Amino acid sequence: MSYESKLDIAIQLIKDHNSILSSLKDKTPSLLDPDAFIYGVKVGGGTLEASLKHFTHEDICGILKGCYKELNIHDNTNPIALARSICEKFRSNQEEVIKPLSDKKIKVMTIDELCRNYDYNDASSTVFNRLRDLSQSRSFLVFDSSDKVIVEHSVKLLKEIMDGFPPRETFVLGGEVWKVYKVGDKPPKIFDENPIFVGRALRPDDSCDQTNRSWEGITIEVRQLVRLISQESETTNLKFAHDIMDMVMEMDAPKRLLVRYPHVAAKFKELKKLGKLPGLKISSVSTVGKFPAGKPVKII
Repeated sequence: MSYESKLDIAIQLIKDHNSILSSLKDKTPSLLDPDAFIYGVKVGGGTLEASLKHFTHEDICGILKGCYKELNIHDNTNPIALARSICEKFRSNQEEVIKPLSDKKIKVMTIDELCRNYDYNDASSTVFNRLRDLSQSRSFLVFDSSDKVIVEHSVKLLKEIMDGFPPRETFVLGGEVWKVYKVGDKPPKIFDENPIFVGRALRPDDSCDQTNRSWEGITIEVRQLVRLISQESETTNLKFAHDIMDMVMEMDAPKRLLVRYPHVAAKFKELKKLGKLPGLKISSVSTVGKFPAGKPVKII
């Protein structure tokens, strides 16, 4: 099982734990923050798949205790059973076999279960079609920062639609705001922008789709400086790109670039003071499917 898979399972275990507690009537339970837990794991040294195996359930329980969103003083905040479950997954060497859900089982699923098993990439699935029918193709899905369905919020909004209320465009709770999506739509993905070629995303491994060279390990400030150089250049072609990349790969890249482009260096310092350096992040504009290389993107 991969590192990311183990973290995803831990997040799901925490979400399931929260969901069950939230369903308790006349109670305001202490809920855990999955993102805070993942941060605690990484800060505690769990940055590789092999290192996750060294966590004991006591270690994990200690991290969980620091991840409560709002603490109810009447709760016994010692989630030892949850910690043991996560520890077991962290130490597992086996790949989990996910059995496909049968149409018969899907037809008797609750709304909660349908949302939990929804995959926006699988338009042919019965779960996909059931949710689309129940929602009348209206917006109700809310996603977290990792593009996973927030089941609790999505169920709430779907029930509103089924009760005859109009769909929402945004959902606000506890000072947080989420955009609401229809079945089949998904949040735009955020990519690192190519420092040289404006409006083009770097691939997941930080490689440029024009030069086939990688920006991995190049600091954000060097990338921002290159963007300013590219904007000042009259011609941005492959020769120019390779020349810039040759300098970027040198140990003293910032110094070499500043000496070669002194007027840009002055602009860089000014924009840095103003906090207006290029963000070099772009968002895909397509709501379905993978990011199409070279297609228009929104610069953010």
